[in-house]
Amino acid sequence: MALQSMTNRQQIITDPESFRAWLRLALPAVGIRPSRLGADLGLGKNTLRDFLETPGRDIKLGTAHQVSTRLQAEAAARGVVLPEIEGAA
Repeated sequence: MALQSMTNRQQIITDPESFRAWLRLALPAVGIRPSRLGADLGLGKNTLRDFLETPGRDIKLGTAHQVSTRLQAEAAARGVVLPEIEGAA
């Protein structure tokens, strides 16, 4: 598998608290409820709500990737600029 240039892609490797803070901003920015996004991604309808409402709760890297990819696509389709994720490297 060849390495691709990452110049135009945001890397999302951060701690759960920073991702939670970003998610709290990103969801209303694109007008999607956590339960709807979770269902669209095949997650339990309360998975994202529980992550958002429970300090210290973790999220799988693959799930965070699915969530961020979908929200970035929705934002692009709607002409919305999402904030950077704090702590992303």
